[in-house]
Amino acid sequence: MAVSAGRGFSLAVTENGSIVAFGRNSNGQLGNGLLINQDAPILLDKNLVFAGQDVVMVSAGNAHSACVTMDGSVWTWGANSEGQLGLDHNLDQTTPVRITRNQFGDSRALMVACGHFYTMVLTSEGHVWTCGNNEFGQLGFHDNVPRMRLTQILPASFDGMLIGMIAAGIGHCLALSKDDGTLWAWGLNSSGELGLGDETEAVVVSIPHPVSRNAFAGSAVTFIEAGWRCSMVVTADNALYACGAHANWGPDDNWAMQRVGGADVFGEAGVRMVSCGLRHTLIVGHNGTLWTIGNGLFPVLGTNNQIGVDNIRPVDIPRDYLDDDDVIVAAAGKMHSIVVTGHGKLYSWGCGSDHSQGGGLGYTSVQGQSLPRPVLDNTFGGEHIGRWHNATEENTIAFLLGYNTDHAMSGVGEEILQYIFSQMRLRSRDGTSPGFQNLIGVPALWRD
Repeated sequence: MAVSAGRGFSLAVTENGSIVAFGRNSNGQLGNGLLINQDAPILLDKNLVFAGQDVVMVSAGNAHSACVTMDGSVWTWGANSEGQLGLDHNLDQTTPVRITRNQFGDSRALMVACGHFYTMVLTSEGHVWTCGNNEFGQLGFHDNVPRMRLTQILPASFDGMLIGMIAAGIGHCLALSKDDGTLWAWGLNSSGELGLGDETEAVVVSIPHPVSRNAFAGSAVTFIEAGWRCSMVVTADNALYACGAHANWGPDDNWAMQRVGGADVFGEAGVRMVSCGLRHTLIVGHNGTLWTIGNGLFPVLGTNNQIGVDNIRPVDIPRDYLDDDDVIVAAAGKMHSIVVTGHGKLYSWGCGSDHSQGGGLGYTSVQGQSLPRPVLDNTFGGEHIGRWHNATEENTIAFLLGYNTDHAMSGVGEEILQYIFSQMRLRSRDGTSPGFQNLIGVPALWRD
């Protein structure tokens, strides 16, 4: 993602490949070498921090952070009590530490996803690596033994399918096959967050299980999100499905995937992406609209609703709250929300740092904000957030399915690629080429 929100802190990638970070910093999760909270954004300059390598995506966990750089390395920092940084020890790190592609058999890292106390990495070979806490079997090894070093889940666990996207929740994981759009789920299942459909299913599922395509009316899955106790996916027909704890998405818990809506609810071409916080969800439509759903106990929904009033059905956020601009990518933290618009502006709202679990808004004020508020452009030296200015059709498709551009057409049916690409509605606007940003917000520009 171009942006990511954790427990009271936020990370965002600038257009030149650096990171801005703000919010809570008790474990060094902001990466600036300190343990002092930062209400206003600080810059992690790529030349000073990431050996001159452009950052292409970030992920924020409970109190740890990770990113992928252009050379295919993973960098991790912050809390490490469970070995979630993958460094073969359990000492916190206040600055980013590099994990090179050599650890992945010389395969580039394409994506990283931070769970509560664990981490997932996806490589260009379509393989998944995990480390950290394993209380719920979320590392995928048919045991509950923690691992302090990134370890590969055997391809046989996915029936030999190559993986194209990963997502990490509080204690459960999702993976998406790039071969046919099959969804795989494993880990904590106490609220039905794995979508396996049976309330008698084990509370812990320690190896990947496929979710039947019948759950999605036969449609392939194209985007996945693992929330705190729920899962959400977008299908090839641009519909949103959800399962697990109701607080994020509806009136009742559900152990099977339930259709939330497509074009019938979210307008025009339906849903592009989704992001889940503790008890709220942000939904981005293909037409650039933003919708929220969930618990209204805290000011995370971005509406004028009275605090304490839940949105049990999706509510669209007026465009004038965002300067009449399209929303490109959204990230839901534990108790705050952030979005990036088509002009590369960052907006945030939710609980401020005056709340015990709040922060990560990017304002000098410590108080919370119930409506979207821009984080000033000059905070980032005038740079836009998000790296999509040179995205090509080839790179867009390649990163959508999670693999290196050099292998963009290998092992994937051309019909599937063309269909998904057509659904993304690649177009030029304001001199940019939004292609990949329309889905995630970061183009795949890896080079040998």
